[in-house]
Amino acid sequence: MTVSLPAGITTAAPTHHQPGERRRQLRGLTATDYSFPATVTIDAGGDSKSFDVTAVADALIEAPELLELTASATVYGYTSSDVSNITITDVSNKHITVSGPATVAEGSAITWRFELPAGVTATSDINVSLTADPGSTASLADLTGIPALKIPAGAPFADITFTAKADLLIESAETLVLNPSTISGFTFSQPVTFSITDGDLSAAGITLSATPSGVAEGGSAVIKAALTGGVKAADDIVVTLSKDGASTLDNGEHGALGTITIPAGATEGTFTLATNTDLLLETTETLVLAGTATHSIPVTGMTLTVTDATGTTANKTLRLTPATATVAEGGKVTMTVALPANIITTQAITVTLTKGAGSSASLTSPDYSFPATVTIDANSNSKTFDVSALTDGNIEAAENPRAQRGGYGFRIRVFRGFQHHDHRRFR
Repeated sequence: MTVSLPAGITTAAPTHHQPGERRRQLRGLTATDYSFPATVTIDAGGDSKSFDVTAVADALIEAPELLELTASATVYGYTSSDVSNITITDVSNKHITVSGPATVAEGSAITWRFELPAGVTATSDINVSLTADPGSTASLADLTGIPALKIPAGAPFADITFTAKADLLIESAETLVLNPSTISGFTFSQPVTFSITDGDLSAAGITLSATPSGVAEGGSAVIKAALTGGVKAADDIVVTLSKDGASTLDNGEHGALGTITIPAGATEGTFTLATNTDLLLETTETLVLAGTATHSIPVTGMTLTVTDATGTTANKTLRLTPATATVAEGGKVTMTVALPANIITTQAITVTLTKGAGSSASLTSPDYSFPATVTIDANSNSKTFDVSALTDGNIEAAENPRAQRGGYGFRIRVFRGFQHHDHRRFR
């Protein structure tokens, strides 16, 4: 600053000027905010004098302040004064460091901190508003709300707590980015950024069921996958069906195992599974279904029973062929016991052979022989065996033995006969 006489005027003797102040403050100017000399002297023969007014750094964030500086002196009996207005502007560091956890689980809370530089405070409240960045995959609706953020006057920092809602919705982790509002002169180290992880997945499960729970070959069942745990899905959940090794139903006896989709927002999905018919006699079989699901949600499997549709009375009726035959004593005839054409048994069938009631009365057991039982092997349709006419040394009429067949669970329909001729009979 300079205090001076009018242009061209000098003083013959030193003139002492006393600077003074009147603090017109925009905000809280105090004597500690500035310094200047109490007096300055315009030397004899001079017309002016310069001096310094210093704005003292105070580590306070504050608004500009006005210092009204007055200078007064008695100049050869005349009291003279003047005024100069000096605005003191803030040069404090206004960089706010933003920090906090990177993740929060649904139903939990996290706290972020907004902190001024070390040793710096503000003379008035610093109010910060937060707005969601358009690039966020989460929304403000995923939080219980955003509290007001204010660094109080004189405080070095402020904390803000975010609480993520528990929404009973299975979903992938989402990221929320909150941008601080623009405040003149302030900068921020980063936006608030954190991921919201799903808190509902741990309670979720998927249960498989079938309607009906059992079908006959050629029928279909609706397989349902249902979410448990009281949750829904934010995105489609895909359940991939698989066949457990405990199944007894062959792969060719059912349709391809597909996938079940539980649509977003839903709690269940279905898939129709068809079974195939065949020409096999078999016991009731099982298809044990398991599965894997999106998000590794555990899947509880189920068992579908499939009953045999081939096992009708007609398909279980045995036949002896040929129906009639003639054999001379000492000879034999080959017989076949069989299921209906193209019918295959998956288990061995034991057939009991006996002499039937329609046999000739004179025919005795020394006249013939055949096995007591024959077995139709598993995975076959028939079995052959021999009936032998034995030589007995007697001259006799032709005799007619009839063989009776039987088996577990099989119907006996007719007797088949053959003529037993004596090859030594006289004419």
